[in-house]
Amino acid sequence: MVKGLDDSVGSIMKALEEVGLEDNTLVVFMSDNGGIATKIANKGIYTDNSPLLGGKATLTEGGIRVPLIFRWKNKIKGGQWSDVPVDCSDILPTLADIAGYDTKELVAKNDLDGRSMASLLSDVDNKENEYKKDTRYWHYPFNVIYKSPFDWLPLEPHSAIREGDYKLIFDWFGRLYLFDIQNDPYEKNNLSKQLPDRTNDLFDKLMKWTKDNVKETYIPYLNKDYDAQKEERNVPFVNLIEAYEKGENIVEIAN
Repeated sequence: MVKGLDDSVGSIMKALEEVGLEDNTLVVFMSDNGGIATKIANKGIYTDNSPLLGGKATLTEGGIRVPLIFRWKNKIKGGQWSDVPVDCSDILPTLADIAGYDTKELVAKNDLDGRSMASLLSDVDNKENEYKKDTRYWHYPFNVIYKSPFDWLPLEPHSAIREGDYKLIFDWFGRLYLFDIQNDPYEKNNLSKQLPDRTNDLFDKLMKWTKDNVKETYIPYLNKDYDAQKEERNVPFVNLIEAYEKGENIVEIAN
C-alpha cells in the first residue's frame, strides 16, 4: 500500500511537470490517521504506530498525529520542518490566504474553526507568532471494538483538549489523562494527579466546548441496564460529568 501511494504521488508530480503546471501548483499531502491496533485489522495482524501511543479512533498521538506536507516549487523552501501543531481545519483558510483572500473575514463570516497557517511555510518555528491558534478539541462519542491503549479493552466514548503543550483526555468511564506532549510525546506519564489545577482548568474548558458545540445526539448517556458486577475493567465507573456539575473536585474522584 505504501509503495502504491508513493508511486501515485510521483505520478501526480510528474504529470504537473509535463503539462507545465509545476511552478504554479501548491501540492498538499496529509496522511490518514491510524493504523488500527486491534484484531479486526488485516485479518488479525496488528498495525503498529510506535513509538506513538494508540491508533485509529483513539485521541492519543497515535490516533491523531499525522504528517502534513506543503510543496510549491520556487515558492516554499524545501527541507524545512515545523513542530508547530496545526489541524486539518486550517487547510481551507491557508489555501484562501495564499490565493489572496481576506482570511479573517472568511473565518468570521463562515464561523470556521480553522486559521491560516500560511506564515508557517516560511516562519516554521512561528517566531513572529502570526499563527495564533493554540487550543483544539476532539470528541469521539462511540463505544467501539477498537482497543483502548490504556487497558486494551474496547474503547469508551472519550474527548480531549490540547492547549499549548498540554493535552487532557477524558474517558467518559471516569478517567482523566493529562500529558505534556512537548516533553512526553509518547504519553507515558499521566500528570492529572500531579497537576490538578491544570487538569481542572482544561476539563472545565472541554465541558464548556462540548456543551456549545456537540449535538445532544452525540453526548454519551448512562446505560440504565449497567451491571457493575459484569464490568471487565478493574476500576469502577465514575460519573465525572455529574461530579463536575455539582462542583466537586473531579481530579480527586477520577479513576
